[in-house]
Amino acid sequence: MFGIYYFSGTGNTKAVAEFLSEALDANLYNVEKVCRYEDKMIIMHPVYAFGEPQIVLDFAECLPLAHKKVYIIKTAGDNGRINDHASDRLIKILERKGYEVVYDRLIMMGSNYFSAYNEGFVQLLYDLAKKKVDHIAKDIEKGLIRRHESNTLKQKLTHGVHHMENTYGRQQFSKNLRIKDHCITCMKCFNNCPTGNIDSDLEFHDTCIMCMRCIYGCPVDAIYSKYMQFTIVKHGYDLEKILKKPREPFELSGYYKKYKSYINNIEE
Repeated sequence: MFGIYYFSGTGNTKAVAEFLSEALDANLYNVEKVCRYEDKMIIMHPVYAFGEPQIVLDFAECLPLAHKKVYIIKTAGDNGRINDHASDRLIKILERKGYEVVYDRLIMMGSNYFSAYNEGFVQLLYDLAKKKVDHIAKDIEKGLIRRHESNTLKQKLTHGVHHMENTYGRQQFSKNLRIKDHCITCMKCFNNCPTGNIDSDLEFHDTCIMCMRCIYGCPVDAIYSKYMQFTIVKHGYDLEKILKKPREPFELSGYYKKYKSYINNIEE
């Protein structure tokens, strides 16, 4: 039986995980909670600064020693080759514990960092993700191996950026988070933080992973960053809200032309 183990900050990875769970009739587990370890494992995570969220690396470190095949699916707001090695640290931990990583692939979803995509494009990516996942399920059922070739220079660059964000960057981001006066003290941010970074007095500490869940999940838009507001999408990111809007044909023009190959090639 397949078990899908995922982390999702604002819903993108969760949506793809649900697609794959349906396609493979697999059990779905959120790594924030206690999990049962299935014989076949699929680990899914969003890409943060060309790498994995710390919570996913911590999950891998806690896995028991085992000889199992593992499949990795990651999500990101861009399918550029710069993200090819965004699971390298995760793979290293898994291989050290005896796991064999046989598949590593990225699914592109809406952007929830720096700048937002056109909502029509987000809808297009979501609908396309279902088709891509069906293709992934067939790959897995066929036993297809899919791994990225090593690129030492690119890996050193992306690993360095990820290390900076995963240490200094996320701590500084958390230190700069503030609560506006119109906060209604609903405690949603406190209850939903995946790392317990927010205490009952709504103070932010040093375990933030920059998942943006507290910010985009706030019902009154009361959380902001004092010095790093530029990293936060201006009008927030709510995938469910975007998907409820009527679908309209989206033309790949201007900036979005760069994604034509990804959109048209189900194997990419």
